[in-house]
Order: sequence, then C-alpha cells, then structure tokens
Amino acid sequence: MKMFCKQIISPLCFCITIIISLIAVIYIFCIFDTNCVPLNNNHVTELNDGWYYLNGTQKVYIKTLPRSIDVNEKSVISITNTIPEDLSNDSVMCVKTKYQAIQAFIGDELVYDFGTENELGLKYGSVLNLINISESQKGQNITLNILSSSSLWGKSLSKIVLGDKGSILIYILRENIGSILFSVLVFTLGLIFILFSIYLTIRPVRLNRNSYLFFGIFLILSAIWTISDTNVFQFFNISIKARYLMSVFSFLLFPIPLLLYIKGICSRGRKIFNILSSLFAVWLVVNLICYVFNIVQLTDILFISHILLVLSIISVLYFSALDKFKYHSNNMNIIFMGTSIFSISSFINLLQRYFSLVKDSSHVFRIGMVVFILILCFDIFKKSLGLLNTNMEVSIYKQLAYTDVATGLRNRAAYDISIKELNYHWGKSSVCIIIFDVDNLKINNDTLGHLVGDELIRGVAQCIKETFIINDSYRIGGDEFAVLIKEDKEEVINSLLQTFNNCVDKYNSSHEHVLSVSWGRAIAVKSNLKFNDVYDLFNSADMDMYSNKVRKNKKTSLVTPCAESTEVDSRPK
Repeated sequence: MKMFCKQIISPLCFCITIIISLIAVIYIFCIFDTNCVPLNNNHVTELNDGWYYLNGTQKVYIKTLPRSIDVNEKSVISITNTIPEDLSNDSVMCVKTKYQAIQAFIGDELVYDFGTENELGLKYGSVLNLINISESQKGQNITLNILSSSSLWGKSLSKIVLGDKGSILIYILRENIGSILFSVLVFTLGLIFILFSIYLTIRPVRLNRNSYLFFGIFLILSAIWTISDTNVFQFFNISIKARYLMSVFSFLLFPIPLLLYIKGICSRGRKIFNILSSLFAVWLVVNLICYVFNIVQLTDILFISHILLVLSIISVLYFSALDKFKYHSNNMNIIFMGTSIFSISSFINLLQRYFSLVKDSSHVFRIGMVVFILILCFDIFKKSLGLLNTNMEVSIYKQLAYTDVATGLRNRAAYDISIKELNYHWGKSSVCIIIFDVDNLKINNDTLGHLVGDELIRGVAQCIKETFIINDSYRIGGDEFAVLIKEDKEEVINSLLQTFNNCVDKYNSSHEHVLSVSWGRAIAVKSNLKFNDVYDLFNSADMDMYSNKVRKNKKTSLVTPCAESTEVDSRPK
C-alpha cells in the first residue's frame, strides 16, 4: 500500500493540482476586470447586417454574416456597408479572412491592404484584419474587396465586428476560450504523459512507456494544432506565417503518434498502422516542398490529408471492432467506443467543411476529440492501475520470497544473490562482512524452551535493524546473521559495532532472558585486497567471530562452547 501511494496517489494528486490551478488561472483571466481594458463586450458591435454587393447596377443585400456567396474562383467579392456614427474614438473594424486577400476603401480612399500584391493573404490561412477608423470616417461607406484563390474558402464571408483594440482582443479571446482551455489542458496532460514515460525509463515498473510517450506527443500536437488554428497568436507578436505553419504541420503530424499508440495496444493491423504513419510522414514532406517552392496552394491538396485521416479512422475502427467482436478482446472495448465518437465528429466536420461552408464546424471536431481523449485517458489510467496492482503484488511476493518471516531481515536466498553480485564485482569497491552468532542458543532451547530461543533470535535481529541498514542485513542460519557493508574505515565499523553492543545491553536491561551475541568481521579494502574473493572474506569474518566466542567463553567460564563447526559455508546453495 505504501508503494501504491508513492507511485500512483502522489503523482496523481500533483497532476490534478496542476490542472485545477490552470483552470483557476484561466477562469480568473476571463472574469478579472481592469481599469485600462474593459473585459465586457459593451464596446464591441457586430456589423453583420446591411452589407450588399452589386450585381451589374443592382444592389443585392446580404441577409446577414457569416455567409457564403457564389462566385467564380479567383474572383473578387466586393461588399459595402455604412460605418456607424456612434463608434468610440480609436475604433477598428475586425474582418476575418480565410486564405483571402483583402482591400478596404472608405469612400474612394484605400485605407487597408493585405495580401493583394504579394499574395500573403492567399497563403496563410485565417487572419484577423484590423482596419483603423478615424473620427472623420464615421458615417461613410466602407467597401471590402476580398480576393481568394481557394475553391474551399473563396465563397466564405466571416462576421465583422467593430470596437476599440482592447475590447476586440477580449472579444476574440472569449470567442476562442473553448479552444484556449482545451489546448492548455490537453498540452498539460500531454506533458504529464511524456514525463511519466521518462519516469518509467528510470524506475523498474512493468508498464509500456512507449504508449505513454506516443499518447503524450499526440496530445501536445493536438493542443498546438487547436490553438494555432485560432487567431489568438496574432495578438502576441507571433507572425502569421509561423502560426499557419504550426497549424498545418501539427495537423499532419498528430495522427502519427496516435496510430503508433493504437498499434501498441491493438493485436492486429500493425502493418497497416505502420503504412499509414509512413504515409503521413511522407505527405508532411510533400507539403513542405510544395510550400517552400510554391508549387501548389496547400489548401488545394488539403483533401488528400483528409483522405489519409479518414483511412486512419476506418482502419482503427475496423481492427478495434475485429478485436472486440471476433476475437472478444476486452482491451479494445473503450478504444472502439472512443474511436467511434471521434470518427462521427470527424465525418461531420468534413461534411460541413466541404458542403456547408457557412458554418464553423471546428467545434464539432473539437468536442469529438475531447471525448476521444477523455476516453483514452480513462482507458490508459484503468490499465495502468491494473498493471501497477499486478506489479505491486509481484513486488510483495518477491519481497516475501527474500524476507525471513521470523525476524523481518533478508533471508538466505537474498544473501546468496548479494554474495554472488559482490563476487562478480570483486575488487571494484571496498566491502566489510560482519557475522553474528547467538551464544548458547542450543542450551537455552533445551533448558528454557524454543519460545525463549525464538525471543532471543528476534532480539538480536532487532538490534541489527536498529544499527544497520535492513537491506544489508541477513539471517543466514538458525542463529547466524550477516551484514554486508560497502565500507573500509575502521572507525566507522567500530562505531556501528559499539552501537550494536549498546543495543544488546539495552535489550538485556528490559528482558528476563539474557541475550549474548558474538560477532566477527573482515574488511576488504579496494586499494589493498588481501582476500581472493568474497567467500574468502566471509570465512575470515566467520573465524574472527568464533575466536571471539571462544575468548568470551573462556573469560566467563560459565558455559562450555557447543560443538559446532568453526567454518560456515558461505557459498550459495
């Protein structure tokens, strides 16, 4: 249970604390009010009605924005409206374009031009165009000439808002608060998964660290794609070009780690997932070449990216359904459910994008992705708990297998492993072996009973625990104990043995039956080895212990030493 708390509960609480803190910061940011920038929408006016365009000499009024207008590719959409007179000073008109260049005329004066000469507006996706409006221009007609080379976005007119720059900024942030919140939380979650995968490389926990790594990368790329697909970065001195490239390439990259993650948990279709991952990588390079050498507009080949995405979704659905229904694998139940939801939202998004250009369907895809990510996180957390519980049980059984139940010290099996390891690395470090033996245990068992003998054994074990590190302490026989210390300083060894003797005296002062322990030691100094191997070192310590036992018995003349062998075989059984 202690191990479970350390490996699961503590990191989980830490992660939850981080996420809650981020939510609190974002919430405070949304509601906090300052004197310099009002955080309400009272200073923002939507100018979506009253726009018209000329069909010959006849005015054709647009019902409301956003709207799409049937125009030929590369043609110019010219729409006109009247600037309201009740605007505040330093007002701007915010017009969102998508792969479109724009010119703004107030009266006959050109007041704004983006992308008509160098075609920047035709390359860089969604752009917020801020058109300054002076006091003298209020009440005049404003004409927007919008040029597009994209058949996908050429018909689209977004809604238009008016207000001061501060209010426009807050308006845009609040319009994108869902994307911002989603990106921050998903990015944080992705970092947590990546850090946990790094943790798994350090700690010997039997979990698939690649799954956590791939899923974490998928989350981070999804967050980058979502936030870069908004216009928030435009207010923070991040170039339109950089934001656009982030959006395009993160969109092409995020399916790759997701497919690799699915490949790791799906029992079938791994070759297909490898092929799809490779295709996305190759397609990313093709897009980069097309962009650098201006071969073709990326929007004109966007449908190929969508085809690859649809093929990936179908593959995941097929193989997860195959595992679930044909081979009855419970591992794919949650994956199949999450992929189904994600695929439905993706298909809706694609249908709206290609057949209903007026509506912004990104929120449909975002909702599907949120549900998909939550389901996958739940699945990963559930499987991780199961694996960690299994690991904990294995660790407990392993600990019991190498623990002496009567004393709590490590047993003979653990001692043999440690001795083998020390012998394998013999000469690379200094080591000291201390041997302990309970005096007169056989006589005490015969005269006072085995319960008293067991009490004395537990007593010496307790003194060893209080003096030495428990993982270095072993019960190697009925009344014999050994301690292995990587130390060669006489004063340190003597101090430890004095502490042990004091502990024995303290025990005797509080117990009826006297505990007497003999010990011996041998030290192998790295720089001056006098022993052939660790077994030679053990025999030296064992002989020293029996010499001390003999001297003690001669001195006291109370008990005749038992006829026991003066040498204990330390070699692994």
